[in-house]
Amino acid sequence: MAACPILGFELDLELGPNISTSDAESLWNALMRFLSQRGLEADGVRRDRSWTYRIRGDGTQATDADRTATLEWASSQLGIVGHRASRVYDLQGDV
Repeated sequence: MAACPILGFELDLELGPNISTSDAESLWNALMRFLSQRGLEADGVRRDRSWTYRIRGDGTQATDADRTATLEWASSQLGIVGHRASRVYDLQGDV
């Protein structure tokens, strides 16, 4: 029996060069709150001003609407100067 897919997407964020450590932490907390409100969770890495996350549903599947909303959220954040998201795909293929 095939495993159920875990649909999600990759999110890459680039923070501005002048963002403070405290502002970056606030931005990270805001991202986690945003994702949680949509029923999403993230795992990934934060390297200085470059963040990469795999976003998936918490007990559900992430959708293209989630991807679009996340990109819109990122666009509205002053500390984020660059962002991109992959298409929605089965994250199990990355394991």
